[in-house]
Amino acid sequence: MSKAFSSLIIFALFFIFIPSAMAEDTVVKVSIKGNRAIDTDAIKAVIKTGDGKPLKPEEIRDSIKAIFEMGYFTDVQAEVSGMEGGKELVFTVFERPQVREVEFTGNKEIDKDKLKDLLTFKTYTILDANKIKESIAKIKAEYEDNGYYVADIQYRLEDIGENQVKLIFEINENEKVMVKKITFLGNKTYDGETLNKLMQTKEGSWSSWVTSRGTFKEDMLKGDMEILSSHYLNNGYIQVKIDEPQVSLTADKKWIYITVRIDEGKKFRVGKIEFRGDILDSVEDLSKNVKIKEGEIFSRDRLRQDIVNLTDLYGDKGYAFANIVPLTPLDQDKQIVDITFDIRKGELVYFEKINIIGNVKTRDKVIRRELKVAESELYNGTNLKKSRQKLNNLGFFEEVNISTDRGSSPERLNLTIDIKERPTGTLSLGAGYSSIDSFVVTGSVSQGNLFGRGQKLQLSAEYGGKRQTYNLGFTEPRLFDTEISAGFDVYNMEKEYSDFTKKSNGGDVRFGFPLRFEDTRSYLTYRYEESDIFDISEDAGTYITDQAGKNVTSSITASVVRDTRDNYIAPTKGSNNTASAEVAGNLLGGTRSFVKYIGSSSWFFPVFWNTSVMFHGTIGYAEGTEGKDLPIDERFFVGGINTVRGFESRSLGPMDSSGSIIGGDSELVFNVEYLFPLVKEAGLRGVIFFDAGNAYNINKVEDSESDDFGELRTGAGYGVRWYSPIGPLRLEWGYNLNPKKDEKRSRWEFSIGTFF
Repeated sequence: MSKAFSSLIIFALFFIFIPSAMAEDTVVKVSIKGNRAIDTDAIKAVIKTGDGKPLKPEEIRDSIKAIFEMGYFTDVQAEVSGMEGGKELVFTVFERPQVREVEFTGNKEIDKDKLKDLLTFKTYTILDANKIKESIAKIKAEYEDNGYYVADIQYRLEDIGENQVKLIFEINENEKVMVKKITFLGNKTYDGETLNKLMQTKEGSWSSWVTSRGTFKEDMLKGDMEILSSHYLNNGYIQVKIDEPQVSLTADKKWIYITVRIDEGKKFRVGKIEFRGDILDSVEDLSKNVKIKEGEIFSRDRLRQDIVNLTDLYGDKGYAFANIVPLTPLDQDKQIVDITFDIRKGELVYFEKINIIGNVKTRDKVIRRELKVAESELYNGTNLKKSRQKLNNLGFFEEVNISTDRGSSPERLNLTIDIKERPTGTLSLGAGYSSIDSFVVTGSVSQGNLFGRGQKLQLSAEYGGKRQTYNLGFTEPRLFDTEISAGFDVYNMEKEYSDFTKKSNGGDVRFGFPLRFEDTRSYLTYRYEESDIFDISEDAGTYITDQAGKNVTSSITASVVRDTRDNYIAPTKGSNNTASAEVAGNLLGGTRSFVKYIGSSSWFFPVFWNTSVMFHGTIGYAEGTEGKDLPIDERFFVGGINTVRGFESRSLGPMDSSGSIIGGDSELVFNVEYLFPLVKEAGLRGVIFFDAGNAYNINKVEDSESDDFGELRTGAGYGVRWYSPIGPLRLEWGYNLNPKKDEKRSRWEFSIGTFF
């Protein structure tokens, strides 16, 4: 006879023989017996009666049920005994065993640590059959994701004494199940090969056991049906029907056959496009935001995007809850679908309160000054998106979540900005090898959000085989809380080039101003530098030897920058465009006189699978003024990781009669990159690139030929990029596509610095 059955008999006898007058007795004390792992107070918390309450049979019954439903006990019994002043109510519980240890057997493809991570319970907790079932489901799903569709997982318990057990999962992985054949039935417009290319699920081949191509995953197949349906709906087949795929497993449980039945229906084109309901200004203005056109093949995705565009248009006018419903009646005979956008704009909505939460260090005003929306202003969806983008671009936060909720009235919205801060200070020491400077020792102390004010402070030093640099920089992005930025740099540098060494110390003062065009700023920088060119190679030409000695550069640089990138760290769309002009001369107190113009443009485009393409171009021109030559260290040198990869740094451009590279007074550089995520969570990306560029002499200089923009040297390759705590890290291999005599065919390059 089981304990549970005996308890029921005892409980029944309890109600038969105890006089009904017991209901009038008082419970003086409630006691719990038999519990080891479960706390007494936790059990008492679910009991329906208590000290000082009348003793009622129905409450005892409900208490037994409540204790049992806690899931920790195999049996619960109640006993009443007399004591001074009333009755003592004693609940005796029989605990389920405790899981002391978990073991896996039969697992070869998935290690035990991974399997333990999938468990929904922990050791030293009460055995819970539901948790075991949940764990088995997660383990089976993991095996299915790895191609083991028929893996079998069972469990057994091993008693180890003291009401504790070892839980053993017995796994029979069976062989990996592969897709043998995918068959399409009913398809007329698109053949099986075309449809198969759209799917993530692929047929297996001889290489499947190595590449995992052909692995069957049930969730992936469901997603494939959505992909196929979207393909038809975006190509005019508005009535397409795709049945649930039939999956057949062979007798040996090694192969799967998949059959997909498709009823394509007719192909429809777009008929009349109309608008009704609440028209803002005019139908013509609304039509400008609709990309789908009359007469073209109907596309569900394009229609969805048009709804988004119209909703954003109304949202930017303050109608936060505008509802736009497309009405799409079909003309079966003409095979056209008319589209009527039914618009209900709702009421104008205003922002009431803007609440900021999650910021421990960053001051509220640093966040608020980046917002493109304000309290009491009309709702604007585009500005709300831009606000989030600007906050992300500060680089202070891991996450920026913006949500809205109703305010004090239906026409008011409260805005909540929930942020999660990231560390913005770094202290780093490192050593490594740079393809430019050989052995390098680096150290830096930086704070990108000084005192939570958004200010940037950096002190850095580099010591390498060919370069020693020390730099102190400070930037105030909002001077006196205005749109004006300000900053300064102080530096000391000594760098060894192929034909000379330059030692310099100096600094600059920077100011930035907003322009009337959105995302556009102008900058003004004054630079003062004392430099010395020495240790000139005996083989150097006269152009270099004539510049030996000490000089002073005093210059002013004016620049305009328009930056619309969606993310400054890892952009996928937008552009960054810069035009600058630098003037140095005697009137500014320097001994050098020159002008220098540089234009640079980078464009980013998202493509597929979270990848993007970048196009970059730079053009530069400089010349000496006041009858002086253009200084050697102000000339353009091309080649290396920041210009044309696959070539040695500063190796491209005009040479003098001695064969020394003297750089050009002009340059052209073009770069194309395809960027894709490697480890998205860590910010690690891969890159495939093509570069073209060179430096030229437009103006003749002594001991050198002049030439117009001519030959472009080209390179291609691949690499990895990581936005590390000490800055953007690049490791790239470049291949010289057309090497000349004495030029290397390829080279690896490494740097820590700004990306394109």
